[in-house]
Amino acid sequence: FYYQQVQCLSVAPESNQVWPASEPSKKSLAEDLVKHDKNAYISVSWSMVRDHPVTASMCASTIYAQLDADTRKAMARAMNQTVPANTTNVKVPLNLIDPKTKQETPGLYRLYWQLNGSPCTVVDRVAILKGQDPWVKCSLVLHTQIDKQQVQNDTFAYKSQWWDMECDLPQEEKNRTDTCWEKSKKGSEGANGPLLKAILQEVQSGMIGTFLSSKGITGLYITFVFLIGRGVRGMVANRILSIPHVNMPSIVKLRTLCDDIRDARTVHDLELEELLYRALIRIYRSSELLIKMTRKVD
Repeated sequence: FYYQQVQCLSVAPESNQVWPASEPSKKSLAEDLVKHDKNAYISVSWSMVRDHPVTASMCASTIYAQLDADTRKAMARAMNQTVPANTTNVKVPLNLIDPKTKQETPGLYRLYWQLNGSPCTVVDRVAILKGQDPWVKCSLVLHTQIDKQQVQNDTFAYKSQWWDMECDLPQEEKNRTDTCWEKSKKGSEGANGPLLKAILQEVQSGMIGTFLSSKGITGLYITFVFLIGRGVRGMVANRILSIPHVNMPSIVKLRTLCDDIRDARTVHDLELEELLYRALIRIYRSSELLIKMTRKVD
């Protein structure tokens, strides 16, 4: 792959919405998380917009993973925390299990994603990278903030909670000398959010590539094969009919006749003009007369 095909993507870790769950709902969810007869899963969805091809610019993919027992217990403890004095941050490392193989995964998702085709499909890079595709490890952080407001003699407390997803670069990426992650979006505390490297499908460049990406193969066929082909065919069709009028040996007599028609029109002698014009048409309609009028005089 060319380096222009690899794009580094990063998202800020902070959520743009508060967690509006009520206290009974949080308590019920925490109780379900610690039950041994139930499984808990996490899904991470990506939506990416690419420039080419224009007809399939949107790429989307979703990852599903099962939470292990330690992660579920840590999440339950975070939800059952006592009311803090002002602000607390509870970090829960995500230890996951592959739902298909039931084996522990090295991280939440693989760092490299290949975006192919129209419609867009995400291809697993592990087969091409021979199992050395680095994984991204992430943690969930539950933020709890208490805002107190004094109204006359009463004090009111407002509680707000939101989740963050903080991710660490794989060690292989930290050892690289490229500047791929210099402009990555970091949180207020300097932590990285979800990040990945997208490998874009190579597309045809130039005029044809631009036309293909916008109009597709059907538009290319209609424009270049049908319209242009028809125009070229029209230019070369029936060329045999023009053979008697091309490369005549001598056109002196014909030119003199045309000059006489012009002079008759100039002096407004319409009868003579019509007579000479009919003579010219008669010559062109008769191959024998045309040969006599264009014969070279030795």
